[in-house]
Amino acid sequence: MRCRKLRPSHRSHCSWGSSATASRGPAARLGFWQAYCPGGCLTAVVALSAFGYEWYSSENLAHARDAAFSALVIAELLRAFGARSEVRTVWQIGLLSNRQLCVIVAASCMLQLALHHLPALQQLFGTAPVSLRQWSVWLVLGAVPLLVLELRKVLPYARRAWQA
Repeated sequence: MRCRKLRPSHRSHCSWGSSATASRGPAARLGFWQAYCPGGCLTAVVALSAFGYEWYSSENLAHARDAAFSALVIAELLRAFGARSEVRTVWQIGLLSNRQLCVIVAASCMLQLALHHLPALQQLFGTAPVSLRQWSVWLVLGAVPLLVLELRKVLPYARRAWQA
């Protein structure tokens, strides 16, 4: 980050678009809003879709809230795999190459399931047991942001291949 003086009053203005920032990758060049807001909005759509699906199938507000929260958690956990690189896909890096991340994601998924199946946690968090079908739907919905993130990495190379 470069800083330069604007006035003799010794105030400085820091330039976020410096060459050091630009060399960090596409996210730094695009800016925060263009790089991260689409993913956040997509995750919100996934959570709302889980809410709508559960509300439509059971008409139970508590179940719909559980679905939205769980889909949101799953989406963020899975997106952690894609966030390891801005240009290389999960498969190029290796899905299981970071053992600590795999352990943390697996433990977090188990805790998420425990919220729905252990009576003490059900009482504490106001959740209800979930079926395998519900968990599968939430897992598929939660994978959508990761898939879109990975497609954003692959599409520039696919465009170049078509143009060549």
